[in-house]
Amino acid sequence: MIANIFVGLFIGKYLDKWLGTSPLFLLVLVFVGVFSGIKSVYLLIIKMDKRDKT
Repeated sequence: MIANIFVGLFIGKYLDKWLGTSPLFLLVLVFVGVFSGIKSVYLLIIKMDKRDKT
């Protein structure tokens, strides 16, 4: 989950610097990273729960 956020952070900072847009891509890609991380953790929990039931 942390890796997804950091990837979004670094890519967002790079795009903002390259395109001259202040916090636009940084904010968008950090939010994408957060939601992606939450989804990854959720899917991992579901997978572990199914494994425990069998």
